[in-house]
Amino acid sequence: MRSILYVVVTFLAVAACARMGYLTSTQHGIGSPEEVVSANIVFEAGSANISAIQNAVVRGLARRSSEPGVTEVRVVGHTDTVGSASANQRLSEARAAAVVSALLGHGMDTNLIQSSGRGELDLPVETEDKVREIRNNRVEVTILK
Repeated sequence: MRSILYVVVTFLAVAACARMGYLTSTQHGIGSPEEVVSANIVFEAGSANISAIQNAVVRGLARRSSEPGVTEVRVVGHTDTVGSASANQRLSEARAAAVVSALLGHGMDTNLIQSSGRGELDLPVETEDKVREIRNNRVEVTILK
């Protein structure tokens, strides 16, 4: 019963993330790395803790990374514009590190991972300084073949 519940919760979490635009799948032209999956792991403001629902998405990403032909997994942390630029840079790096740790805990090969933090740069939702925006508090994970 517990394993059935686990599968249902994981499926619902991934489906909800896809509906909200946090999970996409695309392919690129010949000769370029193929983006297999791109997902956003969303965080509460000021936090680098992964929620249970977001952890289900991370678990699914770790499974996808074990598919044949995966060459790289990019993990990039981001923040909103609340706080100083230096504090946001540190928070984005902590978020990326939390996702990397979770991916490794779910069995991802450490040799595939490239990790970085972008602070409050590359906002999907542009805001003025000192504005909370949950969609900017994220880690982007991209799996390439």
